[in-house]
Amino acid sequence: MKNSTRYTTEEWLKVIGENMKARRLSIKPRSLTQEEVADTAQVSRNALIRLEEGSGCSLSTFVSVLRALNDEDKLHVLVPAPEFSPLDLLEGPKTRKRATRRKANKSES
Repeated sequence: MKNSTRYTTEEWLKVIGENMKARRLSIKPRSLTQEEVADTAQVSRNALIRLEEGSGCSLSTFVSVLRALNDEDKLHVLVPAPEFSPLDLLEGPKTRKRATRRKANKSES
């Protein structure tokens, strides 16, 4: 893999899959089998295999497996909440940039 964050989608799937497999195998006191994780996550073993191989999975499968590995807190890193600046409060409400459309008079028709 490249040493960069500019991966293609396929490269990201492979990296994520490899990392998920490494995480499953590194759990102490003993690594978990694919069957154990799939059962805990309530997904099929084949879905877990596809995830670990980097051939894709649903978002639901991804989240379920993260939860089964007790890594649910990592989801906040993937999609952080929008940042809020206190300066936004000082600026006040945003002004409109477009006018509303005028209704045609019935007498002009």
